[in-house]
This record gives sequence, C-alpha cells and structure tokens, in this order.
Amino acid sequence: MLALAAALVGCSSSSGGSSPPTSASKPPTGARLIVMIEENHAYSQVIGRPEAPAINALANASVSLTQMFATTHPSLPNYLALTSGSTQGATNDCGTCTYDAENIFNQMQQAGISWKVYAQGYAGNCYLGKDQGNFVRRHVPALSFRNVIDDPAACGKVVSMDRLLPDLASGALPTVSFVVPDLANDMHGTGHADNETSLVRAADALLATVLGATKSSPAWKPGSRFVLTWDEGGGSLHEKRTSCCGARSHGGHIPTFVLGPGLPAGVDVTDTDQYDLLRSIENRLGLPLLGQAADATSHDVPALVHG
Repeated sequence: MLALAAALVGCSSSSGGSSPPTSASKPPTGARLIVMIEENHAYSQVIGRPEAPAINALANASVSLTQMFATTHPSLPNYLALTSGSTQGATNDCGTCTYDAENIFNQMQQAGISWKVYAQGYAGNCYLGKDQGNFVRRHVPALSFRNVIDDPAACGKVVSMDRLLPDLASGALPTVSFVVPDLANDMHGTGHADNETSLVRAADALLATVLGATKSSPAWKPGSRFVLTWDEGGGSLHEKRTSCCGARSHGGHIPTFVLGPGLPAGVDVTDTDQYDLLRSIENRLGLPLLGQAADATSHDVPALVHG
C-alpha cells in the first residue's frame, strides 16, 4: 500500500501541460466512466462510520484520494467548478440560475461522446421548473448551462435515475454517466427533521445498489471507472484542514474514490480538488481543458485518466 501511494504521488505531482494523454494511455474502447455525487459530508464524517458499510468497503477496494478538497461553499459553485472549471461567479444555491459557459456536457455533446445524467426524482423532458419533492435542480449541473438546456438533444440526456439500473443491466450505459441522488439519498437531507444517521444509511444503501449493478453490468469493461465524490465538506468543525491547492479550494476535505476492473486498491495522497477531477475527465476523453483545469498547477489523477 505504501509503495503504491508513493508511486501515485510521483505521478500525480507533475502538473505538465494541458495536452491530452497519448493514445497509448487512454482507456480502451468501450470503457465507461460513472461519476456519482453525494452531499455535504467531510472525509472524517464518512470514513470509518458504521452506518456506511458500502462506502467504506468501496474505500478499501478503490484508489482513495485521501487529500481531496471541494472548491467552496455552498453546493452550487462546486458543481459548476467540477463541470466547467469555474464557479462562474456563483456564491449561493440559486435554484434557477443559468450560465453562458462552456462545460463538460456541451464538450461531450459536440465531440459525439455519449453521455447521460441520471437524476433521482427528475421529471424529464427538459423540466426546468421549481424543485419537486426531493429533487433540486441546483444539484444537476447540466441544467445550469445555457448551451445544454437550449439544445433539446443535449437536455434530453438528463433523465430520471429510474433508467440507470435498466441501462446497467442491458449494457446500454453511455460512455460517461453522472449519477445524482435526491436530497433524501445523497446525505444532504430534506430539512424536515432529518436524522443524520438515517441520511448516511440511506445514501449508503443507494450506493450499494448502484455499485452492485455497475459491477455486474456488461458495460463494466476493462478501463472503466466508477468515481464516488462529494460536493463539499461538512464544515471546519469536522476537519482541521479545510483548504488545499494554493488555497484555491476551501470547501472542505471530502472523500473521493476511484474504482475500476483490475485497478489495484491504494491511496493517492496528492492534494487534489474538483478542478483536477475535471482535468482528469477531460484528458481521459481527449477534450480541451476548461478554466482552472488548464491551470499549470492542476494535475491528472492517474487512476482516473489511464486505462
């Protein structure tokens, strides 16, 4: 484990340029990428917690990014940073704001890379109205960008999570999937006397279902990756250290794991943030780097970029 950590640090610390990886290092044809996003919990609030057995089993079976940090607080700017390389000036959790900015979803759409966002509780049909039940638009970043919601073909790729398990079972999963649980299942809570222990258990149970279906899916091929991450940490009360990466990211220390067929479990102790995660996704797909992902101080996550 220590040897692997040292090797990963050596690979990750090189910022390099903004060039995509060579074809020899790219994932093999047919490999899938699934990114599942949880809410509002710091590393110390999740790791070792008995109410989260599936998440902790994933931590032990994956490459754990033990020094991963969110960009800021509250939630929305982190989703924008993860998918566009910038917070786009957002400082609150606006539920209806849209941004004229390039983003990973439009990049994939223009490049002909298949993708979907599976959002729990989403009504579909490019619904952009008020939050419904436990569904909130601000946690579905594709619906924050004007060039996505104005394109029916792109907006139609944001679908209900009800379609995730059938797509996994049939092997119909697209190249890239973002999985967004609702407030009752992402550890955020609905604000109605939520019990913290119950929230963690609910999120863990959903993760267990999704991960089990992923690993048994025909789409789970060599080079595929499953990433579990959080939007932001739970606040300074839970972590002694809340910022990293030249202080550009101060949204708290969050758990993030990368799992793949044949990928050795281990730890990556390199300071990493959501801009680095976006950079790694774009380099994996051979796409131009957006915003802070292209910064000279940003770096790739080897477990995510390489097949």
